[in-house]
Amino acid sequence: MFRIPGFLQLPLYFLLIHVFLSDVGVARVFKPIFSFYWWYLLASPGIELLLFAALIPIIAKRVDMPLSDIGFHPGVTLKEVASALGAAVLCYPLASICNLVSKHDMNTGLTVILKGFERNDLNMAGAFWGLGIMGPIEEEIVFRGGLLSLLCAYWGKTPVKKALFAVASSLAFAFVHQTGHPIDYAVFFLSGMIWSGLFFVTGSLKAAIISHCIYNIFAGFII
Repeated sequence: MFRIPGFLQLPLYFLLIHVFLSDVGVARVFKPIFSFYWWYLLASPGIELLLFAALIPIIAKRVDMPLSDIGFHPGVTLKEVASALGAAVLCYPLASICNLVSKHDMNTGLTVILKGFERNDLNMAGAFWGLGIMGPIEEEIVFRGGLLSLLCAYWGKTPVKKALFAVASSLAFAFVHQTGHPIDYAVFFLSGMIWSGLFFVTGSLKAAIISHCIYNIFAGFII
């Protein structure tokens, strides 16, 4: 009987849940009913995060991996915050350089999310919550805390393997951001590599989440 390898379970569940809650799934029914604001602010991100929170301990137990290996530790240290800020500072110039080279504005997340909706305060609040807070939390749980750590748990943590697994998880991270422009994939891949490195250096998922949130907020709403 075919069995999905443990290191693939979380990202596959992520894709299935994400597609199911997206415009090709239940969002097609509920988003027009509850409005853009309520769907993105309360429904979709909250449901996804609850499902991931339930899945992570189950999958970790299946592969005999302690939750500490995924980067779950109590509290937030000054090192984590400083490292997160440093990684975010590295990520934003990468996007700016790629934009200049390609003459393409990569920061289209907000434009894509708000397509077809009025840019009022409620919709902007929903977009901020989904793009700036919940999206980074979900993606870091899946691609750094999930896929990257599970690959390391399966095949070891030598420097070469960690580098290869960082590349693999960053490629998967870039793939799910289907914006339709090649330069975007490069930016997402490079930022994924930076957050993978941050995850390895700090051993903390929280540092990667903080950095990702800072980057998305600045890229989508401030600069």
